[in-house]
Amino acid sequence: MSIVIKLISLVDFESLNLALYQEWIELDLFYYGANRFSKEEFAEAGITNDDIEYIKFMGAQEVGHARLISNLQLNGGRDAAEQCEYRYYFESPREFVNFCQRLTRW
Repeated sequence: MSIVIKLISLVDFESLNLALYQEWIELDLFYYGANRFSKEEFAEAGITNDDIEYIKFMGAQEVGHARLISNLQLNGGRDAAEQCEYRYYFESPREFVNFCQRLTRW
């Protein structure tokens, strides 16, 4: 069995943590918004069931992004940033979609 030691600088580590925080909030946001509003509320906003499933799919792919970034860090990600609890200030499906568009621009 071989042991692989990853050496990264503190700047690299902090940069990866920043990227990981971005993935965590995107993951949480997509799932939160998809589950917060009813299908009727989404429909009233012109958002279809297919659109909702796509939002959930985007959340699912964030899991892979977060895992990848965590694994790039020291100790196999054991020192990586953990997911936070978030508060969102949108009240409608349209506000949710607008917030997603602004957040995911980064």
